[in-house]
Amino acid sequence: MTNYLDIEDNIVALATANGVGSIDVIRISGNNLIDLYAKITKDNQIPTPNMITKKKIYSFIDNSIIDTCMISFFQSPLSFTGQDIIEINCHGGGYIAHRIIEFLCSSNEIRQALPGEFLFRAYTNKKVDIIQAESINEMITSESITHNNKTLENIDGKLSEEIKNIKKNLTNLLLVVEHELDFDESEILHIQDEKIAKKIKEIIKKIESIAKCYFFSKTVRSGLRVLILGKPNVGKSSIFNALLGINRSIVANMPGTTRDVIESTLEIDGHKVVLIDSAGSWESVDKIESMGIEKTKNEIKNSNIVVLVGENKKDITPFKNAIKDKEVITVYSKSDINDYSQEKLSISIKNNIGLSRLSTEISTKIKGYYLNNKINNEFLINSRQHGVLETCNKKMKSLLNEIKNGVNRDILADLLHDILDEYNNVINPIDREDVINQIFTGFCIGK
Repeated sequence: MTNYLDIEDNIVALATANGVGSIDVIRISGNNLIDLYAKITKDNQIPTPNMITKKKIYSFIDNSIIDTCMISFFQSPLSFTGQDIIEINCHGGGYIAHRIIEFLCSSNEIRQALPGEFLFRAYTNKKVDIIQAESINEMITSESITHNNKTLENIDGKLSEEIKNIKKNLTNLLLVVEHELDFDESEILHIQDEKIAKKIKEIIKKIESIAKCYFFSKTVRSGLRVLILGKPNVGKSSIFNALLGINRSIVANMPGTTRDVIESTLEIDGHKVVLIDSAGSWESVDKIESMGIEKTKNEIKNSNIVVLVGENKKDITPFKNAIKDKEVITVYSKSDINDYSQEKLSISIKNNIGLSRLSTEISTKIKGYYLNNKINNEFLINSRQHGVLETCNKKMKSLLNEIKNGVNRDILADLLHDILDEYNNVINPIDREDVINQIFTGFCIGK
């Protein structure tokens, strides 16, 4: 298990990705790094915080100049980690950065950072909470405007504030219950059980509202699945390639070219979309084609939106029953050789007609999908947060039953304490070493 407890150590890591680039960024965090700054720059003047300065970097092994860099100093406690931070912007390519890190770690003054250790120190020093730390890491993997914006909201504290408000309500309820324990019935009337139950129901409703965002959150991360469906040689792969802007699927003027399910991702109106090109045949004696057909049928079940493609109504009809419960966009293809009513969504990839309208229709269906399914998209939550919220919700509902059965105030207070302890794990699992390690070891080194 990774040990993050040595927060007094000076740590260093490459903050940029490995590979060839113009600049590499080296990050150092620790206590009292002014002496280290002077040692590697040969400048005994106290560095001005939050200023970037051009400096030569010297090896304190042999005093050789390694590189001319741009170097910044961020002073504790106003830095990201809450400790002193030095950031070195050296020439890229990897060699220089690794040479700097190598000579730094050759002394007893500094060591290589563990994955997520900078963020852990920021968390430990109360610069960020767990939700913000998780969101900072998740921003790296965001693949759409929606995903990016939602992680930014979490980093800014939107979800954390909502979690804290619920905690405040739970705490206030506990204080009222414990207040009753200090008095005899003759001295103060008990709060009526109905009032307590009402308050608990309000809290349950708020917790449930956040927990329901999990479906939206999973969809934002994985993408809504948009299946292109239709008979062979109606232009499905051409539409697939045109939407992607690349030749991902093989296109040929012969039936059954696509024998397997092919998928790729793109962004449509800020939403991540998994676009799927399906096998066209619906019935086949060919063993390989039959496997492709089965995959297509499975994709229909798993898809959120279906783009049904055909040259005429006759092409469309065989698929109607299979997609009756889906959000469907009907597209008439090859409008350069077929005559369609203007009211219909017709496409000619050859003449670049109808593609932008199809993208707009997919965007509209995405919005309709969230609306029609009453999907709460207010917050972005992950599986860990969702699990804690669900556990709290179950305990809150169990508490309601206890109140109905006339639970005494001592037991009620104990149950509320237990729920509060559990709820704290959403935002502050500081005493849960397994949780802490699980969260931060998944981050990259230098984060």
